[in-house]
Amino acid sequence: MNIFRLFVVMVAFSGFPLLSHAQDTGTYVGIGVTSFEFDTYGLNGKLGYNLSKNFAVESEGFVGLTKKTSNFGTSLLTSKVNYSIAAYAVAKIPLTEQFEIFARGGYHNTRLSVKNQLVGTKGDIDGFAVGGGAGYNLSEKNSIRLEYTYLDGSYANIDTVAISFMHKF
Repeated sequence: MNIFRLFVVMVAFSGFPLLSHAQDTGTYVGIGVTSFEFDTYGLNGKLGYNLSKNFAVESEGFVGLTKKTSNFGTSLLTSKVNYSIAAYAVAKIPLTEQFEIFARGGYHNTRLSVKNQLVGTKGDIDGFAVGGGAGYNLSEKNSIRLEYTYLDGSYANIDTVAISFMHKF
């Protein structure tokens, strides 16, 4: 009879790791500001799913709000990042209850537009995207995230820095 009681207690307590694992999974969203090469700025939005405490998948969208104007020979050249979309695999390491670091890698498509006084053109940059950053938990469901991402492209490479407010469901 004692073995049966021990078995019941072991089965009952074996579910606790599953409960703690379930709290680390779920959907999250984010909204923030992104700087492309510290020249143009825009809004970003994120939608992700935590597969576990250490792994997630994430999609990201960006809409450009500002333009950069520079001299190119005798004419003025105006450039803008119209939009960017990307998908990532994310690896996270919680350092404390409130602070984590992460690395992410994936693929992006970014639309740029460039024009001078006479003509304008648009072009897409596709390629791999890698980066990392840190997150600070404000509460159980809300956090602030700072990140750097390198966007690799066939004819241009772009460095981005973003700060975002994140919310877990």
